[in-house]
Amino acid sequence: MGLIALALFLVETAVVVRPLCRAPVPPALGAAGRGTRYALGVSLVVFVVLSALVETRFGPLMRADTAIETAVHRAVEPSQALRSLAHGLSILGNPVTCPVVAVVVAGLLLYRRQRRAAVSLLVVVLGGMLLHDAVASLVARPRPDLPDPVSTAPGYSFPSGHAMGAATLYGTLLLLVAPLLRPGARRVATAVTVLVIAAVAASRVMLGVHYTTDVVGGVLLGVAWLGAVTLVVHARFPLGARAVAPAGHGERA
Repeated sequence: MGLIALALFLVETAVVVRPLCRAPVPPALGAAGRGTRYALGVSLVVFVVLSALVETRFGPLMRADTAIETAVHRAVEPSQALRSLAHGLSILGNPVTCPVVAVVVAGLLLYRRQRRAAVSLLVVVLGGMLLHDAVASLVARPRPDLPDPVSTAPGYSFPSGHAMGAATLYGTLLLLVAPLLRPGARRVATAVTVLVIAAVAASRVMLGVHYTTDVVGGVLLGVAWLGAVTLVVHARFPLGARAVAPAGHGERA
């Protein structure tokens, strides 16, 4: 089942990372505009509300979390295939994979003199890890306590660091490469990115180390942080990104 995770990563590399690192024109997060502001606002508001509900241990939400976690645990614990799948998918968002991939891709971007894209990627991913630790310490939610746990993990439960790491890493790569792709390729890249982030989030619930609200919170915080960095980049470099027009459809901007 680890082959599924490897296949997802290779597809992500083919449709997002490869065109990003081969781009003749430096991409930039500043290319995003109203859509980024909307995503930032919505993600931040929903995350703040969710955090408040989790921190106050809001009864209906806690009961729903526990019911979902128990049902998922009952399905996954007896199945070697599902356990292996969850472990494999989780690797795509772990606190080693995300910074390593970010540093490697940033190095390739720097080699191609795409400094702005490289710095943006590192700020979002590495800064996001620090932000996660700070928020997790503030909320201080214990992890699920299950009989015969599929896996265990240190630290607090909310928000999920794996889900946030996947959202910041793969979300940043998508935002950087999107202006450089044809519309069809952009849709494929978006679908693959969403699939990878969702797979990582689901794997943490399957492993029994996070509640559903933890992974939702992780993705929301990751999107909000990515949006915030994007707006700062856009303010600092108001010209935005220069995109490569698809062949036969105009010149380079």
